[in-house]
Amino acid sequence: MSQDQLRIAEKEAEKFARQLLMAHDVDERQAAFVASNAVWNEMVGRHNFGFERFDVYIKRLVAKGINPHANPHLKQNGETVALIDGDNGFGQYAAAIAIKAAIKMAKQTGVGVVAVHNSNFFGTGAYFVQQAAKSSMISMAMSNSFAKVAAHNGLLPVLGTNPFAFGAPRQNGESLLVDIATSALAGSSVRQYAKQGQKLPEGFAIDSDGKAITEPQKVKTGALLPFAGPKGFCMALMVEILAGILSGAAISKGVKSIYNELDQGGGNGHFMLAIDIGRFMPLADYFERMENLLALIKQSGDGTREILLPGQIRWRNYFANQKAGLALDNDLAAKLEELALDAGVVAPWQATANTKTAPS
Repeated sequence: MSQDQLRIAEKEAEKFARQLLMAHDVDERQAAFVASNAVWNEMVGRHNFGFERFDVYIKRLVAKGINPHANPHLKQNGETVALIDGDNGFGQYAAAIAIKAAIKMAKQTGVGVVAVHNSNFFGTGAYFVQQAAKSSMISMAMSNSFAKVAAHNGLLPVLGTNPFAFGAPRQNGESLLVDIATSALAGSSVRQYAKQGQKLPEGFAIDSDGKAITEPQKVKTGALLPFAGPKGFCMALMVEILAGILSGAAISKGVKSIYNELDQGGGNGHFMLAIDIGRFMPLADYFERMENLLALIKQSGDGTREILLPGQIRWRNYFANQKAGLALDNDLAAKLEELALDAGVVAPWQATANTKTAPS
């Protein structure tokens, strides 16, 4: 372990996350879903979707931009379709209800589709498609977001980074997990560049005249570019239509910034699709066909570079952190200690230190 890090067990981390949120009047059920989502992301190495976000979550709660007692309402619009009003609660909560409903419908009919409106930032889509994979489902999860991405050949931001996730189960439990922003660079990555004092490579962001932006701090006055030009733009538009238009959520510049408009609900929309594999073939046949395909892929190189499958690094991180505990860098730990002190909560590593130094 690096001297710049400390480690805590997964369950302790979830408990701490719940306590922080509940200290700010978030009801226990909603807090549990947000904590589970955040800690899973920490465990798989998606740290910018874990505890790093708790500072802004708490600021939004204090500013009343998120409903701490949200009661999402699900309207069943058919055997395979449902619509959820997220009641301006945490997006992680509304999206968890959505994927659970999609899985339930898929078990009954073969497919389940759920759209969500009146929601907020939902974390990572990979978390939700993994829930479906555990139920032997192939699935997709997507969300629209605050407009910071230009259209292909455009100059001004009109779409969000609009993440898209796809999941497919494997027999060994290490599901294939595709989870990508449809922009050339995720917003969290821009913040990471700024934190590390690094410049952006050209081709990631432009100003209003179309000139390249390389200073991360200037991206907020310009626009990110879609990944792969028109291909990324088309995918971002697909997400906006399914998660925004179809759900009844806010769209484009109507979606609020999680960081800059603290006292307003995000208005985000989400879209979940679950497909029951067993309706197409026996699960054993699916697994055999899947593993045959993946073996062909893994063996298609010359052996000098490993061919990685989508999600493979995430699973390596997860199992390593199960053994060692999830890692928090010291700067983040210090920030969490501040938040804990303000909330009257004791961070688990502080509790451990106090126990070790207590007189016998």
